[in-house]
Amino acid sequence: YLNNGTFGCLTEGADYQTGLVPEMVFAIENHQFAPLTVIQWRNAFIDFSRAETVIRSLCKTPERIGLTRTMEKLDMSTFQLLSNNPVIKSSLGGPAAVKILWEVCQLPDFRQISDDEHIQLCSSIYHQITSDHNRISEDWMANLMKPLNNVTGNIDTLSTRIAHIRTLTYISNRPGWCENQKYWQSTTRNIEDKLSDALHEGLTKRFVSRRTSVLMRELRQKGKLMANIETDGSIYVEDHFIGTIEGFHFKEDEGAFGEDSKTLRNAATKVLADEIKRRAEEFNQADDSEISLIYGDPLIRSTINWRGVIVGRIVKGPSILTPKTLVQPTPVLQGDAYTMVQAKLDRWLDTQIGETLAPLFSLQEAVNGAKDDEGNERLTGMAKGIAFQILEKLGTIPRRLIAKDFKGVDSNGRFQIKKLGVWLGAASLYIPALLKPSPAQLRLLLWALFNDRDSLPDIPPAGLCTIKVDKDASRVFYEVSGYRVVGNNAVRLDMLERLANAAREVSMKGPFPMDADLMSLVGTSGDDFIEIMSYLGYITKHYSKDAAKEILARRQDLKVADEAINVKKVIKEVPAVKIVVEIKKENTDLPDKVILFTHKPQEIRRPNPINKSARIKNGNKPKLKSNTSQKKLSKKENRKSVSKPIPLDPDSPFALLAGLKEQLKSQK
Repeated sequence: YLNNGTFGCLTEGADYQTGLVPEMVFAIENHQFAPLTVIQWRNAFIDFSRAETVIRSLCKTPERIGLTRTMEKLDMSTFQLLSNNPVIKSSLGGPAAVKILWEVCQLPDFRQISDDEHIQLCSSIYHQITSDHNRISEDWMANLMKPLNNVTGNIDTLSTRIAHIRTLTYISNRPGWCENQKYWQSTTRNIEDKLSDALHEGLTKRFVSRRTSVLMRELRQKGKLMANIETDGSIYVEDHFIGTIEGFHFKEDEGAFGEDSKTLRNAATKVLADEIKRRAEEFNQADDSEISLIYGDPLIRSTINWRGVIVGRIVKGPSILTPKTLVQPTPVLQGDAYTMVQAKLDRWLDTQIGETLAPLFSLQEAVNGAKDDEGNERLTGMAKGIAFQILEKLGTIPRRLIAKDFKGVDSNGRFQIKKLGVWLGAASLYIPALLKPSPAQLRLLLWALFNDRDSLPDIPPAGLCTIKVDKDASRVFYEVSGYRVVGNNAVRLDMLERLANAAREVSMKGPFPMDADLMSLVGTSGDDFIEIMSYLGYITKHYSKDAAKEILARRQDLKVADEAINVKKVIKEVPAVKIVVEIKKENTDLPDKVILFTHKPQEIRRPNPINKSARIKNGNKPKLKSNTSQKKLSKKENRKSVSKPIPLDPDSPFALLAGLKEQLKSQK
């Protein structure tokens, strides 16, 4: 210790030449460093008149040679974001408020979680110190500090707590931010000191491992170390716990490996290799029910799990129905064991998709020319083209998209499509079996993977007829989920068809009101229901009170006629039973303006005026009907004019209807 030392480097290997070159030693001892050619600079004179002037001041370029404007820092980006926040922007009434916001944005990001977390913290502080109280809430400080006053945990946990408490220490030392400033300064300092001591002790244990010393002593005595694996996956070397194995992943125990970690790992390698091979064989022979697909958030992060542990993932494949599997990478899973696990994952995924989406694959086979038992193709002509379009859309397509092509499909072609499990609805052509939760989720996952959709709304919960639409989401997302987007809502395909069928039946008796039974099918009312009915081909018309009464009365007459026909059938079947029809008087209280649904008017094709003018120009006149036709027409008119009223059969339903009308009049 009486002699002068020199500089050296810490490294491994006997061949390394310790020490630095003399020139480097001389430069360090005499503080001789290479001169800097450029120094970063930022303007210190900030104009707080407005938020814009602050940014302008910070963006000012230096005028002196050798200086360069520094890159944008976190405080500046935080200030820009918060000053553009509508709530904060409205509070920046003068230079004082602008300066306070800038001081808050200069809070150091000790925590290093994320920029968003830091910006949120700054926003919370600014709102508190600019509130009526003008101070940070003591409850807020206490809630943040409470979980930090804990010296247990590993090194990473302690380091994270120290970073958080340093943030609170900075806040407590800012003038005017905390009401009881000295108390918070003392509290944060004490917690930081305790955490620092605990961290120092943890680091000491890491670098000077007592267990490692014991193991190395046994290695010198025995010449080798014995390792074994317990049934719960715990791995021991000479009765010292060094980690666990979960699935095909080895998780080391923190602090188990010190200076001689290489020696300990070598001791565990042999037993690990044997265990991984055994587990790979067990996984290869496992029943498919032991393996599960766990849907993730986001959806494309879904995993394949075995016994609760991730063993693989599903990734994009050559087509939407043929994704690939990817084994969860681990350092210990290699060679034949890796190949075995990969093959099992591929088989499992093929089976899973094939069984869950079986109707879709049946449709695919038919499109590709599959034949039935009699040797005939299952799909022919235009039906094959329609089925191909349904297949492209994963089993569901709006009817209006293929309306023109679908008109060309004959009855036999429609039967072929229906035989493959496709519902030919008024609004959609879809496979009902794929609307169930399991196939709907799987279809959505395959679509998201193939189209690289990282951000998606939540999967619609099972059982909901109608959900609100996320404006930022793709319409295809809802279509694949089994819903049709109509305005601000997405309606489940099967319920949309039920509404279409019910509305068609009701509309056969003329214009009809907004019925509660119809609205209950899709769980909407008001404008939302009107929008859905418009999608199905109905429009609303406003009627006066009297006109609406007349229309509804005609509907009631038709309803009574239907009941009369039913009564007549009952009379014929059971002649000995006396049938009494009780007619309930409906509530006729109506508002002055009544809204009724009716079919959209069909487009009427008029004669082509060009062709008409051409005929006139050429002197051609329309041909008149022959005398024979005129005679036939006159005979029909004469027959109509001399026809006598035929008395009603008292047993006919029309006679019964007339009687019921008289009964109604008498009740009035």
